[in-house]
Amino acid sequence: MTLVSKLAARLGPSERASSDVQGQLVEAKSENVVDVLLKVANLDLSILSKCQLETIQLEAQEFSDPRKDPLVSMLEHWKALKATNDSCPTGNLDDPDTEAVWETRRELERKMFATVPKTVAGIHALAELHWDANGPSGDPGSEMWLEEVEQIEHLPVRRIRHGAALMLGSSG
Repeated sequence: MTLVSKLAARLGPSERASSDVQGQLVEAKSENVVDVLLKVANLDLSILSKCQLETIQLEAQEFSDPRKDPLVSMLEHWKALKATNDSCPTGNLDDPDTEAVWETRRELERKMFATVPKTVAGIHALAELHWDANGPSGDPGSEMWLEEVEQIEHLPVRRIRHGAALMLGSSG
């Protein structure tokens, strides 16, 4: 439990922070996006200084900026590698160049699956990778795909992927 969540837990659901807790909340460093939300929900923002408000704003930006999450750029690289494999001009997947791209892609997958997301965009990127690598195998929209997409093993990642997309302002 973070310091911010401990301080917020001392308050009732509809109470604003007392001046003592308010000061502690302002000073406590947010460790995640939930901490930022707890600060905003529990602080009387009207009495904070411009500097204090800017600090909270910077904390929020830290957890919402996709450029701060390495998973976002890794997914972009992975998709470019996948496109290279998918458009193999010779159709020969045993070609050394194609095989090298394939191995780089697999190494990137291992690295991504070992990386903890730091933002909602990172959660979305990891869910996208899992969906693309392990999700339904049929062509999107095909009868086979529509059947597979409803299978229980795909639903958790499908929901995480969709929820993260909604949080990012996309329809999913």
